[in-house]
Amino acid sequence: MLKDIANDPSIKPLIQKSQDLTCFIYNHSWALSIMRTETQNEELVRPAITRFATNFLALDSILKHQADLKRMKKTRGWAENYTKLNRKNREKANIVIGLIKSQTYWRGVAGVTAIFGPLIKVLRMVDSDDKAEMGHLYEAIDRAKFMIKKEYW
Repeated sequence: MLKDIANDPSIKPLIQKSQDLTCFIYNHSWALSIMRTETQNEELVRPAITRFATNFLALDSILKHQADLKRMKKTRGWAENYTKLNRKNREKANIVIGLIKSQTYWRGVAGVTAIFGPLIKVLRMVDSDDKAEMGHLYEAIDRAKFMIKKEYW
């Protein structure tokens, strides 16, 4: 189900942009260092190829650290290292900066996480070692449907 959702034409580009953002940060030690400083050593969730829920968890993590990411690009370390990048990596850095500045991107991330957050909570309940009673699962499913309808419609 999450695989189908992740392939939706309105969501897939958002997930790809978020993957590009996290890949850039984790592929450049200086950017990773700045990110860790700004997030007080909290990591961003990175999507795993085999687990589709991680796409949505990664979006939630990025949204949680929105202010930290915006501060990151304003640091002296970012400016110093940006000037040392080759043309290809500088283009990638510009894409990352554009994403961080984009209100459309942040609205999209917030919308996706608001819709799929309740669904992920239910999936975690079902997948946990502490099996919940069916009544609790049905209640959680009903609550998730209500929250999704509230956000989507």
